[in-house]
Amino acid sequence: MIRVETPFGETGLWVVLLAAGAAGAVLTAVLTPLAGRIAHVIGAIDQVDARRVHTRPTPRLGGLALFAAFMIVFGVLYFFMPGMFADQRPEFLAIVLGAVAIVAVGIWDDTRGSRPLYKLLAQIAVACLVFFGGLRLEALTWPFAEGGRIALGLWGLPITIFWFVGLMNAINIIDGLDGLCSGISGISSLVLAAIIVQFDSTFYAVLPALTVGLCLGFLLHNYHPAKIFLGDTGSLLLGYLLACATLTTGTKSTAVLTLIIPLLCIAVPVMDTFVAIVRRTRKGRHPFSADKEHLHHRLLGIGLSQRRVVWILWFLTAYLGLTAFTLEKTGSAALIIANAAFLFVGFILLIENVSFLAVRREAEREEVQEAARRSATNNSNPTLASGSTSA
Repeated sequence: MIRVETPFGETGLWVVLLAAGAAGAVLTAVLTPLAGRIAHVIGAIDQVDARRVHTRPTPRLGGLALFAAFMIVFGVLYFFMPGMFADQRPEFLAIVLGAVAIVAVGIWDDTRGSRPLYKLLAQIAVACLVFFGGLRLEALTWPFAEGGRIALGLWGLPITIFWFVGLMNAINIIDGLDGLCSGISGISSLVLAAIIVQFDSTFYAVLPALTVGLCLGFLLHNYHPAKIFLGDTGSLLLGYLLACATLTTGTKSTAVLTLIIPLLCIAVPVMDTFVAIVRRTRKGRHPFSADKEHLHHRLLGIGLSQRRVVWILWFLTAYLGLTAFTLEKTGSAALIIANAAFLFVGFILLIENVSFLAVRREAEREEVQEAARRSATNNSNPTLASGSTSA
């Protein structure tokens, strides 16, 4: 077991990770009601409309509580356990500054609204900040290449940017049901922590462990029926922290393909986003425009309740995370690639079949409503009904 120095003496790394997660959970749970009151004061409220599934106005600045808890716990660890950060101080500073920047973007979007292009440019700037701070992709592990690795060179920057921006938007897009985003992010972070800790990386393991705590604390207020939403402030922050954790997983591992293992951990939001972009592009719409055709919307469309849909997607995330952990232990490149391909095809088939069922159920619902309207019209107009009968 990895051991680290603490103000109370030497202890196991898992004790520190559990303490960080627990502290993050308690602080988030305590601070979330305050974030809700701030949202009410400044008018950051999600109103009810045709695109949303909630039935009452709900504050959407829950991400403020996650951010405050993250900064407090991360800062306490840095000042009281400097040995954990001895070799990663530039990365620590870059992660903190990036978190501040992405939360600022989220707050602006939650309170004022922002154009997708401006938000995208801000996300790219945050990804560049982290890249030049030292958290980057410099090579891809690929056992079929000479030496087992592919040096990215100048491609490292655009690929790192694409990874950060894509994951932040994937987590943001899946935030459509009470507890869905925070639950999936928490489960994915738990698996990532278990993987990272195997590579003797005490600093990087803190990130996903703390994220687990943030998600658990927030779920106390966000589980259906939610009292508060993450908003862009929270979903972008969770996507950002997951991106940081997944990159550290790849850079520390030489036994597995660099991004496929962490990709399996977060496959549900990533695949849902990929399918959404393809679907919207085929329809001639902007790839990041909003709609109600995501997987969770389709599952609601076939008659499942919000809680059932959330539990199904939580379970799917946990299953894929366990699969990723198992594959990482085997280190078989062929098995990892085959599993990723199987997942891709399976996810497409799942969405297509659920979409078919949802469309058929909607058509049946419209037929029933039309029959009810015709019946009501006939009952309110006896002359019309009598005339049609005599005819």
